[in-house]
Amino acid sequence: MAQIVCPNKLLPGDTVAIVAPSEPVEREDVTKTKAYLEGLGYKVKLGKHLFYKIGDYTAGTIEDRAEDVNWAFGDPEIKAIFAGQGGYAADQILDRVDYEAVSKNPKIFVGYSDATTLQFALFAKANLVTFSGPNGAGLHEQDKYTYDYLWPTLTGFETPKIIPAEGNKWEVLRSGKGRGLLIGGNLDCICSLLGTIYDPLSKLTDQKIILFWEEDESIFNDIIRDMFQLKNAGVLERCEGMLVGKITNSSEEGGYVGIPELRYTLLQLARAFDFPIIWNMDFGHVPAKITIPQGVEGEIDTKTLTIKFQNGVL
Repeated sequence: MAQIVCPNKLLPGDTVAIVAPSEPVEREDVTKTKAYLEGLGYKVKLGKHLFYKIGDYTAGTIEDRAEDVNWAFGDPEIKAIFAGQGGYAADQILDRVDYEAVSKNPKIFVGYSDATTLQFALFAKANLVTFSGPNGAGLHEQDKYTYDYLWPTLTGFETPKIIPAEGNKWEVLRSGKGRGLLIGGNLDCICSLLGTIYDPLSKLTDQKIILFWEEDESIFNDIIRDMFQLKNAGVLERCEGMLVGKITNSSEEGGYVGIPELRYTLLQLARAFDFPIIWNMDFGHVPAKITIPQGVEGEIDTKTLTIKFQNGVL
């Protein structure tokens, strides 16, 4: 894989864009986020098709959404881009993104859920470090925990020590230390790209990784199937650590297993390997979330429950 590209850090007065590569966003939410960002001293630009809707499924056509993403990366004034919302449709625009332009104009790109799909493609095709963090539409209503990790990461300052959010407890499923390239996001999105040209994991065959993943609105059976897909694709052979976010809004309804079986299966799956696992962490589909740079070196130590990584900006 070619040299990894880090975007420039966000500076006071810089311009931030919001685009919608997946689901539609609500105008009221974006208006509040725009006011919030302007209150922090940033200028804000919105994608031309941000409020377009095709039902409740996509924010405009494939062409509309791809055009907005390419516009945001091509506009020299824009320094950071937030995905407006998650959903299921970012994969539709991957072959229309101008990755050469992205490489020439590396910018901060932040989001979670279906944004994972675009983040993987940006890393695989343009070697761009991106950020698993809050989406743009809800940026105005995040809590202090989320902001405390988001803004220091994007502005290049030292982030606070990573600790559980208030009321949450991380669990060490398997002890140890690990160091590798941080890569991950939403599990369903990760597995949907395995083996494609938009999958950085297929290009990192000689690279040790720390895999982070979370899931939302899934049947537990499907999560187990996805975990075994990672194993069968050879991903876990390169894994030096695994960070599992809170699994939210998922159930055994329509399936056969619950959380205890899911944890048990994960441990059984990992028996062939020796990487440490931290379970129930604060990222993904949760109100309080850390921001994780995608594509930088990270390390974990379960003895001290320490997680460290570069902030991913220059």
